[in-house]
Amino acid sequence: MSNRTTSGNATSANVQSLYEAAIAASLRCEPDVALALLDELLTLDPQHAGAHHLRGAEYAQAGDVEQALAEFSTSLALDPSQVVARFQLGLLLLVTKRQADAIAIWEPLQSLGERHPFNLFRLGTLQFTSGQFSDAHQTLTSLLTDVTLMPALQRDTRAMLGSIAKASAQATGNAEESLEVAATVSEQFVLDAYERMQRLH
Repeated sequence: MSNRTTSGNATSANVQSLYEAAIAASLRCEPDVALALLDELLTLDPQHAGAHHLRGAEYAQAGDVEQALAEFSTSLALDPSQVVARFQLGLLLLVTKRQADAIAIWEPLQSLGERHPFNLFRLGTLQFTSGQFSDAHQTLTSLLTDVTLMPALQRDTRAMLGSIAKASAQATGNAEESLEVAATVSEQFVLDAYERMQRLH
């Protein structure tokens, strides 16, 4: 019994060490190293939602959208409370023109409150893809007044506003095409969120 407990504690410590090392590799912009560490971690703990989440972000940054979708979906299935994974999965679904799926994935974000950054970005993005450019601009502009906004979300909000301006200026503005410029999910978003959560603990 004691040996099993010791072994379990050692495995848990090793998993945490691998996870932190993978995050550090991502911060150093070493995706191959990060993915190798995450693969090793997942052989020890296949149910590690955070590892699937970070791996999805790495794949998204590399442009492998389908693999990223699979990893974000797995992460969310393992831990439905992961707000960042839910937010990013919705963005990727929109980029791949699966709006109905994105709306369904994002629906629980409404419980965060109407002024929550993720909920405002969700609303503004859906307004944009529905052609409601003026409403989308107003919603996303209000988001930038939040001084606590994560850098990655602030960047994406500004990019989205630029796409709205571009689409609005075109007589045949195509929101879906413009969305591809703004709604790029990168591992930096995950790292921003991770660092922020660490500061709160």
